[in-house]
Amino acid sequence: MTNQEAFNIAWAHLVTSKEPTVKNAYYLDGHCCAIGAMMPRKLAKGINDQNAAIHKLLRTDKAVKAHFKGVTPRLLTMVQSVNDTYLFPSDALTYVAKYFNLAVPCEKPTSNSHKPTQANAK
Repeated sequence: MTNQEAFNIAWAHLVTSKEPTVKNAYYLDGHCCAIGAMMPRKLAKGINDQNAAIHKLLRTDKAVKAHFKGVTPRLLTMVQSVNDTYLFPSDALTYVAKYFNLAVPCEKPTSNSHKPTQANAK
């Protein structure tokens, strides 16, 4: 996976998808966060410490490290921060794209994008 491919998945998940996102977990109750969206479901569901920051998983989980080979860890950390912090993430992700010299997908945000799940409301 490249930085651009990872960013495109994050954009699709956080900006254009009508699918709710999860905060502070990679996979929960059938939904995932932006980083979890970049992983095969089996890998995201199998992470033992669902609250671990991605930079920790890259050091401690061989399968996660192998999956994200080719992606700059700082990009993943910034995407995780956008997922966990911003209700309307398109502006923040546009900044991330500029920081890493990535193209922003042409898709327009939907009004339902980044709708929190019940798990997020806790």
